[in-house]
Amino acid sequence: MIGQFISTTAIVIALIVFLLSIILSVTGIPALISLIFLFNIAEKPGWAAIIPFYNIIVILQIIKKPLWWFFLLLIPIVNIPFILITIFEFTRRFGAETKSESALMVVMIMFLPLFALNSASYVSDEGFTKQH
Repeated sequence: MIGQFISTTAIVIALIVFLLSIILSVTGIPALISLIFLFNIAEKPGWAAIIPFYNIIVILQIIKKPLWWFFLLLIPIVNIPFILITIFEFTRRFGAETKSESALMVVMIMFLPLFALNSASYVSDEGFTKQH
């Protein structure tokens, strides 16, 4: 009885892990490719999108935020407003003109590939301060 329960539980867990890996592959790979593309537009190394934590540092460099924000992004609950600000600033740097365009990026995994394909320019510091 116990052996049958353990084997059934193991099968269910394996199925859940398998389904999650498929979902992450379908959403994560296009998001990663999009980040590589956007990093290249911003004249940052594209390979930096692949490296965990370093990609966050590069995003902070792109949006011109201090390095100590990285540590704030690691603190649970405290990180929520900083994540939203980072996403909004990142989209504005790549030409999102309205707040609704930036708000769509909150669900970044779904819209990042579309944003990367439609965004062909990076707004530098001079253009950023004049536009916004």
